[in-house]
Amino acid sequence: MRTSWKWSAAVLAVGLVVAGAGPAGAADEGRVVGWVFFDRDGDRGRDADEPPRVGASVTVRGVGSGVERTGVTDGEGRFEVAGLPLGAYDVTASAAGYRSLDASSRRVELADATPVNAWFPQQGGEISGRAWLDADGDGVREGGESAVDTTFTLIGHSDHEGTVLRALPSGGGQYAFHDLPAGTYRVEAAAPAGTRATRPLRGDWRADSNVVGTPLSTPPTRLPVAWWAYDLDAGFAPGSGPLNPGLVNALSGWCLDQEYPQGTATTGVGAYHCNGQANQRWVLRWDSADTAVVVDELSGWCLDQEYPQGTATTAVGAWPCNGGANQRWRMERDHYDDTTTLVNALSGWCLDQEYPQGTVTTGVGAYYCNGQANQRWKFQ
Repeated sequence: MRTSWKWSAAVLAVGLVVAGAGPAGAADEGRVVGWVFFDRDGDRGRDADEPPRVGASVTVRGVGSGVERTGVTDGEGRFEVAGLPLGAYDVTASAAGYRSLDASSRRVELADATPVNAWFPQQGGEISGRAWLDADGDGVREGGESAVDTTFTLIGHSDHEGTVLRALPSGGGQYAFHDLPAGTYRVEAAAPAGTRATRPLRGDWRADSNVVGTPLSTPPTRLPVAWWAYDLDAGFAPGSGPLNPGLVNALSGWCLDQEYPQGTATTGVGAYHCNGQANQRWVLRWDSADTAVVVDELSGWCLDQEYPQGTATTAVGAWPCNGGANQRWRMERDHYDDTTTLVNALSGWCLDQEYPQGTVTTGVGAYYCNGQANQRWKFQ
């Protein structure tokens, strides 16, 4: 049970009068004070462990008077706007990316120099999970498999594109990032010494372990609204092994493959039965929270939507890396089935295993996105 204290509007008003004790201001001026905070349990009261929202913009507009003032919340989530002519005002706290639990704008009346309170409970999203010792290496968390401690880092694509927002040591194998604005995020995990990351065995679509690649990272996860919560877990098995994932088509179960007939690299990319070879494993070189260059592990060439003479085509191949936008792919993950759509950063078209007349082929191209399973891929 968590110990908590609650601030009601009445208690806040009393406290603020005390805080404002001292020489009275001008009789014809008033002030608005209050707090913006993260109301994690949604009860509209502030618990001791519910943090302030720092740096939130607050606007105070006179009703019919044209008076407008702004303030910013401090390290305690508190704001104060003073020197206001007496009268009615609408007070608004910015909530971009967050959920306002009450009205985002409040009407207050300044009748004298007594400070009037306006406070704003808001909510953000959450990404949390755990790390565990995957003793049998199957990527599925089972009873009796113990927790391990490691460090998780949240990479955010919102107001902080491609930057590390926070790094958090897990306790008892668990971690949580709270109070996140709507946006797209990845979670990177550090592998404990002597372990390798695991994923569910190919053909087993359970996905208890979500990390792949170097650095170990989850695919991007989008918080479309700020109060959603996702679990992203990391399984680690003793030993070492391949870290770079295969990309398995959700419809066919075949693997994305840079073609090597007679052992010689070609620019061809297709979908073939999975064989675990290096030409079917792909290195993800992230350049933001949700966009990566996808590099064949064997050749070192980049997955490329082809643009001869600068015109987009449906062809996809593997070519020496050149830094072009047509070699960058935005990852759009479906949290519910753990599949990812790869959208070309230049064209906006989706990586697609071709199914003319509904019959599977080895062809892979880039086509207008349609949400079908042949345009969704599983990191494996």
